[in-house]
Amino acid sequence: MAQRQFLLDAARADGATHIAMIDADEVLTGNLLPTIRETIASGMPGVVLQLPWLALPRRTDHYLTSGVWGPGQQVSMAFKDTPAAHWALHAGRDFHHRNPMGVGRSFRTPMKPADGGLMHLQFLSERRLRAKQALYLATEVLRWPAPCVLEGVYCQTHEQLAERLNWMYGRAVYESDPEKYSSAATPISWWESYSGLMQYLDLSENAQTWQELELKRLIAEHGAQKFAGIDFFGVC
Repeated sequence: MAQRQFLLDAARADGATHIAMIDADEVLTGNLLPTIRETIASGMPGVVLQLPWLALPRRTDHYLTSGVWGPGQQVSMAFKDTPAAHWALHAGRDFHHRNPMGVGRSFRTPMKPADGGLMHLQFLSERRLRAKQALYLATEVLRWPAPCVLEGVYCQTHEQLAERLNWMYGRAVYESDPEKYSSAATPISWWESYSGLMQYLDLSENAQTWQELELKRLIAEHGAQKFAGIDFFGVC
């Protein structure tokens, strides 16, 4: 959240009037590029634009149409700035708080997933997906040990915390398997605008990720017992 607030402050200092939230593993479907600026600009102050969130399971030419990452997933993407919007920590937590605080409304486009949206690329490489979620788990345990409140649930003991965290992050790993859920083909228009960039999309499963190295460092530094009961998805 500190990073989001830093970027918001920098944007305001530069005179920005509209703010977009797009993570490094997200890409707007190419068919929306000609109209997205107009769509964002037409929004009311403090109203967050939401788009369909499209999970790409281990391949770029399909997106999930069932399961927790299937239809119905919406993601906050942009808003017209208002002084009330901020990303300050709430009770010291809010690790993944995407929607800016201080705004109470969201606008969901009438788009269906087949019409496009924001493609979520974190599922393309299983090795990287597992390493990313495993590092999230370790970070949460170190920053906010029990007793604590996690996503509205009070975890009094480390065992309760581990169970809750395993469920939270396990969804990304275990509920995105393309063998278990249906999918549909991504239209050509979603990717053709990015044809010149596809050479930089590396889906290799062989290279060790920085998350794996950092996870091993944290375990070595704090000891395996610190993470008892945590499912690191086979990374360690």
